[in-house]
Amino acid sequence: MTERVVVDARDFGLATYDTGDTFDQRLAKGFVQLWGLPSRMASARDQRLAD
Repeated sequence: MTERVVVDARDFGLATYDTGDTFDQRLAKGFVQLWGLPSRMASARDQRLAD
């Protein structure tokens, strides 16, 4: 079964950045590393348990 989502309203008041804001791209690497930490830890655990 395929489901789909239809957006019928947008609330731009929830936006984190405005048109004049900028994001320091140097911070992206740390964010990606932190976001991926649970996956890396689970992989290390699984490899340790498989040995």
